[in-house]
Amino acid sequence: MKIKMFLILLLIIPAVFAEVECSKVWVVNFAYDNGLITPKEKELKCGYAPDRTIQPDEGYTAEIVSMDDETLYSFNFQIPLKFNFDLSDPLLKGLSGGMLILNETDFALIFPYYDQAKNIVIYNPRKYKVANVPLVEEQFIQKKSFWWLLFLILALLIIGYIGYRYYKKRKESTAKTL
Repeated sequence: MKIKMFLILLLIIPAVFAEVECSKVWVVNFAYDNGLITPKEKELKCGYAPDRTIQPDEGYTAEIVSMDDETLYSFNFQIPLKFNFDLSDPLLKGLSGGMLILNETDFALIFPYYDQAKNIVIYNPRKYKVANVPLVEEQFIQKKSFWWLLFLILALLIIGYIGYRYYKKRKESTAKTL
């Protein structure tokens, strides 16, 4: 009975430690300062790129360019410079507010991952290139999973323990029969 339970446990353990396949996306942070866009950092993460079926007609354009200088992915976006606010005045018991237009801000864009991507290019509304984010160096670095190694060590320890117990019982039973 214990061996059956062990085999069931041995079949269930890989499901617990299985590494889930996920879609990869680039998360790129930018700094905006009076029309100047500067890439701050980029990171390859597990996630999903947003559905860009609704885009502004005008604004900045972001493109993922391949090694062959072909556009793999493109979308239009607006930089979040408008900030709506509300203020309450406890003395006058009034509510006021308005819109604040920022000169500088930080924002992030999410891009889908492509194996053959070379860089991300940002164009301003007049179609001039204002930012370039290289992607080539990160594509060759892959994270190595250690879960399979941990599972293998755990399975070997369990099998070794069961084998030891089985050998010890067998040795005791043969000693009793003699």
